Amino acid sequence: THIIFNNLKCAQCDFATKYKSSLKNHLLTHENVKDLKCGRCGYATNCKSSSTKHHNTCKDWKCSECDYTTNYKCHLKRHHATHKTVKCDFVTAHKITKDFKCAHCDYATGVKQSLRK
Repeated sequence: THIIFNNLKCAQCDFATKYKSSLKNHLLTHENVKDLKCGRCGYATNCKSSSTKHHNTCKDWKCSECDYTTNYKCHLKRHHATHKTVKCDFVTAHKITKDFKCAHCDYATGVKQSLRK
C-alpha cells in the first residue's frame, strides 16, 4: 500500500492535501468570490472543475416542439429534423387533391368521373 502524506493543511477547516494548487483552490471556497460564471445561466463558482462539470450539464438549447435539451446548437438543429417529415418531389408533385365532393355525403375524390349520380 502507498502512504499518502497530506502535509498541506487548511487553517480554516480539516481539508488537507499534498498539492499546493489544490490547497490554493480550496482556500477560494472560504472566500465568497465566484469569478467563473456560466454564460448560459446564473451559475457561478470559483472552482474550475466545478465550472467544467456544470458546463457539461447546463443545457440551454431547448426544442420548441418537445422536451429535448442539449448543450449544442448544432445538435438541436439535427434534432429539429426529426420533427419534420420530408416528402420527395414525386410525392409532392403527384399529390392528389380531392376537389370533387359529393353533394349527398362526405365522399370526395380527385377525379370528376368517380362521382356518380
